[in-house]
Amino acid sequence: MTTGRLLALAIAAFAAGCANPPPDISANYQVLYLPAETPGARPTAIVAPDACLQQDPTRYPFDLDPHLPPGCANAYNLERMVERKADLFHGRKLGPAAAAPVARAARRYLDGDETPLGGAFDRDGRRNTSRAPAQVTTEQK
Repeated sequence: MTTGRLLALAIAAFAAGCANPPPDISANYQVLYLPAETPGARPTAIVAPDACLQQDPTRYPFDLDPHLPPGCANAYNLERMVERKADLFHGRKLGPAAAAPVARAARRYLDGDETPLGGAFDRDGRRNTSRAPAQVTTEQK
């Protein structure tokens, strides 16, 4: 019984060693310098995702349509969303957490406080009709 399990484990380990790992599609970036168009001008520096600089491994040689390599679109979108391009290489230290709202919500949950939240209700839980949307009524004819 243990010999069969040992043999199955050895076959599984051998098969796992033969498997190809997926390609690295992590969002690594590098600075590329484009040559200046006029002599004496400074070259243009751009930040490019590594995923966009590699060839698409899934593309066939006879395919004429442009394809993006795996991970290129995600890395490019992340690059467009960051506030500072330097954050792509080294992140900033996190500031203090906003613990007060989380602690307040946890306390309300633990205390069983089920008063509604939001701008349509007063602090005592009554509906505030001055800010609430108008009620829609339909008449049946």
